[in-house]
Amino acid sequence: MNIAKNKRRAVLFLLLCACFLALFSVFSTAHSPGVGEPEKVYSKDVSEVLSVSFKGIPGTIIGQGELKDSGELVSMKVENEFILTLYLPPDKDEKLHIGYTADNGKSDTVFGMTLRYRCSTPEDYTTLHVSVYNEKNEIVRGYEFTVKYDENVGFLKKAFWSFRGNETVGEIIDVLKTKMPLAIWETFYVTILSSFISFLIGLPLGVLLVTGDKNGIRPLPKWLMAALNFVINILRSIPFLILMILVIPISRAIVGTSVGTVATIVPLVFAAFPFVARLVESSLRELNPNIIEAAQSMGASPFQIITKVMIPESVPSLTSNMTIAVTTILGYSAMSGAIGGGGLGKIAIDYGYYRYQFATMVVAVILLILLVQLFQSVGTRLAKKLD
Repeated sequence: MNIAKNKRRAVLFLLLCACFLALFSVFSTAHSPGVGEPEKVYSKDVSEVLSVSFKGIPGTIIGQGELKDSGELVSMKVENEFILTLYLPPDKDEKLHIGYTADNGKSDTVFGMTLRYRCSTPEDYTTLHVSVYNEKNEIVRGYEFTVKYDENVGFLKKAFWSFRGNETVGEIIDVLKTKMPLAIWETFYVTILSSFISFLIGLPLGVLLVTGDKNGIRPLPKWLMAALNFVINILRSIPFLILMILVIPISRAIVGTSVGTVATIVPLVFAAFPFVARLVESSLRELNPNIIEAAQSMGASPFQIITKVMIPESVPSLTSNMTIAVTTILGYSAMSGAIGGGGLGKIAIDYGYYRYQFATMVVAVILLILLVQLFQSVGTRLAKKLD
């Protein structure tokens, strides 16, 4: 009986193995190239979507520092390195590679999307005939780039070109006329509005941190004060660039978008009001405790002590600290350009970082410094008058 049962099991096992092998062979045949299978046809329209970027080291090029398809670059340094990068849309899966032949006899081909051309002597500056090849080593498209070295650039002019990066004077003037006035206004009103909202939130919080302390005029539950301090410390610990990204959903819920000048007010307030709360707390703790004790001995309520004693007596210190807060918020507003905010920060990033137009970035930084000096001077003068 057991022998017959074992035979049935063995036959069943062999049948399962045979079915598995049959399925495996069918699957392998379906996914392996057959003898008569046609080869992959290269896309005829790939040449229309190709693009080659040709650029030199930022800050060493006179004129346009990045060329697409063709053009001419002038270097103010004998030793320079130029990079050719091949771009292909993600929906194209063709395997391409790039190469060049120079008029001075140099040539190079790489099986990749990036190729470097190094210049160490004036003779290396010439015209490069760049070719893009497909898998069959057929030329899909050709380009022509020319590199030149301007040996007549003097010391002062070279320093000026180095400072400017790859800009021309006309580009700087155009940006100053068309972009800077609006950027200054955006930076100014975003800073003022964000500061005002931060003060409205941070001032009561700062007062609460002092008065609700165990030694304050109106002690609050210990767990409540611990939670309040914890939240403020957490918000102050998050770097502003990360905080801007974290509050994007809140910005969309409040203003309907996370990009633009108005949208940056939300992360600015989230970053600034904990800082303002700590500054207010610092100013109020500097107050002479004898003044508060005198007010308490005269029967003043906690609200009267806050509004008629603590805040009025701390006005000079509060003004100085608020000036620090405004200048800090101004710096935050410049960083908001990294995620699509407006103002001088956007100008500095868009033109100075992405386009290598360093002079425009320097002008934006100078304007930010002037705004900081303006806010600081006004705040310092106001604090002296209120003292």
